[in-house]
Amino acid sequence: MFGSLEFGIWILFGICYLMVGILNLKRPGSNFQIFIFTRTPR
Repeated sequence: MFGSLEFGIWILFGICYLMVGILNLKRPGSNFQIFIFTRTPR
């Protein structure tokens, strides 16, 4: 049902989310999540 392009985009979002979570665990109180959310187009 999904094209390969959408599947790749969803995989990239998942990897970015996991990396942000790991960075937040290593550095609590960092503004990395806010930085990612402000850069994503709405």
